[in-house]
Amino acid sequence: MIAPISDLRLSLLSEATLTFVDVETTGLSPAEGDRVCEIALIRQEPGQKPNRYSSFVDPGRGISPGAFAVNKITVDMLAGAPQFQEVIDQVYEMMVGSVLVAHNAPFDLGFLRAEYALCGREFPDCPVIDTVQFARRHFNFVSNRLGSVARALHITPSRLHRAMADCRTTQRVLDAMVREVYADAVPTIAHLLGSIEDFPVIPVTDWTEAEKGALPPSMADMILRNPVLSITYVSAEGRRTHRQIRVYGLIPTGRNTYLAAHCLMCHEDRQFRLDRIIDWEPVASGRQETAATVPKLQDSESDGIMVRPLRRREIRLLHALWDTAGLHYRPNGRDSVQYLRREWSENKLGFLGAFVGEVLAGFVLASSDGRRGWINRLAVDPRYRHRGVAQRLIEVGETELRRRGMLVIGALIDTENAASRELFAKCGYHFHDGIVYYSKRDSVDA
Repeated sequence: MIAPISDLRLSLLSEATLTFVDVETTGLSPAEGDRVCEIALIRQEPGQKPNRYSSFVDPGRGISPGAFAVNKITVDMLAGAPQFQEVIDQVYEMMVGSVLVAHNAPFDLGFLRAEYALCGREFPDCPVIDTVQFARRHFNFVSNRLGSVARALHITPSRLHRAMADCRTTQRVLDAMVREVYADAVPTIAHLLGSIEDFPVIPVTDWTEAEKGALPPSMADMILRNPVLSITYVSAEGRRTHRQIRVYGLIPTGRNTYLAAHCLMCHEDRQFRLDRIIDWEPVASGRQETAATVPKLQDSESDGIMVRPLRRREIRLLHALWDTAGLHYRPNGRDSVQYLRREWSENKLGFLGAFVGEVLAGFVLASSDGRRGWINRLAVDPRYRHRGVAQRLIEVGETELRRRGMLVIGALIDTENAASRELFAKCGYHFHDGIVYYSKRDSVDA
């Protein structure tokens, strides 16, 4: 029986099955058609001899000069090699039910996920330890390349940039780093994953007496009766904030315990370290997220309103804001989180949010087409309207577009949206009655 992912993450490293993975490729980007040309895996089960697998793979295309300069794999070496679809079952059996380990995991696993997609197969859902990230968190190597890390740890690689040799080196590197970092402790897999999000959440409904006992008795009783609490929380920097949270789980990490909760003030899932919650009380039904619990906006930026570019993790807040603001959007088309994140990566300074503390009170998208700038997707949470948020967002958006050299800035407004038309007129925009808007869509959701 294959252990659930949550069980794997809680497993002691010494009791977990690890599969070390390395691939050699025809180039650097699967998105541009590059493919796997060699793969190697070492599956290490506790107390067992390692199971090794390696194979050249016919990539169906040539190897780029840059890739050849690194891995020295020639077309002749690939002659007669199987295609990936012919080795996929063996690869799957090596990986499934284990914790994957790779040096610069996004590269290797990105290529493997692409190969699986081409075969119409689902990639196994396994926890992943990235030895590059582990090195960055715990060491200060001059270079985090595999060969450099190995030499810094007094490991002599048998050969670099060939799949099985790199697998063996990665295995030895992980072992050496873990022995140094956890000399006096026994780490779990979750410790090596490195982020609180990598630990499994124990739902409130599944709490045992031990989980309840990890909380102060009054807090545990409150949550079990009503999971919505008002808390005072002290950040790592010592700043106190007051929040309303809906608790949905517990995250025991071995060192600290966290409440997994949805913050009703910032519309985002968060983890709150238990020893930093210094006060708590229940929130009565009907008082959740009311105007009285919302931080008040002030008239000046220094008094509370901060307009700044969104961070990548904050993109997902937009749907909740647009819902609250009554803004029509297409969650499966151009307004999907995936599409918005891709757009954000190309226009990070144009995704502008108005924040009151950690609450996203408003948003505007400042973009340009090379000839003129555009103010798009303006939305303000109704609780913060008529307090200057929209006008501030427009002003900051205009500043960003002028910085890009835009001499003309436009806005497209639905004819029935009288409030927006009045707002933009107030901000100096002029109506053009000689323009007719046409659009061509790939689908109704686009």
